[in-house]
Order: sequence, then structure tokens, then C-alpha cells
Amino acid sequence: MNNEGKTQILTLSIEILKNEQGAILRFLTPLGVLLPLGLGFEISDQKSSKAPYIYCDTKGCYSQIILGQELLQSLLLSKSLTISYNHIKNNNDLVRFSIELGDLKIKLSDMATQIGR
Repeated sequence: MNNEGKTQILTLSIEILKNEQGAILRFLTPLGVLLPLGLGFEISDQKSSKAPYIYCDTKGCYSQIILGQELLQSLLLSKSLTISYNHIKNNNDLVRFSIELGDLKIKLSDMATQIGR
């Protein structure tokens, strides 16, 4: 739970790879996700993809995807990113929500420039 008593459903971070040939888009979901099903993501009504969970710790479970030029460009041209995962607390129901990319696209654009060097 965060300071306001609300449950955090996702933490998203982006890390540029040392060789500057791409980046890692890392997702942190709450404990209790169904690991074999992975994390689903869909960029503005494009084909849905899955990212496997890598590990869990006391903060939650981590999944990640490599952001190459093609995927980064797709994010830059998109309005939203839809995330989904199954959680046992909700009777294995699908947790699905969209993230409006808005201001994040400014950072992604800067990142694309840095990666493209």
C-alpha cells in the first residue's frame, strides 16, 4: 500500500543498456500474480504480447522486455500501453488497465535519441 492507503498495482521503470543499443522496460507487480501466465502488454490496440516473470522478492514480482528501436518507435507513436496479469487474490481474475503515455513519450523520445547514437 502507498501513503494514501491505496494498493499499488504496477511500478514501471526504464533502464538504458550500457551499450546504448536498447533499453529495458521493467514491470513490478504485487506478490500473488500467477507466474506461469506472465505479464501481458499491448501497445495501442496492436498485437498483445507476453513478458515472463523473472523473479519475485518482498516488493513484488518482476517482468521485463527489451526495448529495441522497433518497440521504442511503436511506443512513441502510441497513445497508451495496456498491462494485464492474473492475481490469485482476485480468484485468478485478470487485472487489466491502460497507461496513457502522455509525458512519458517525451522521455522515450530523449531515450530514442540516446540509443540511436
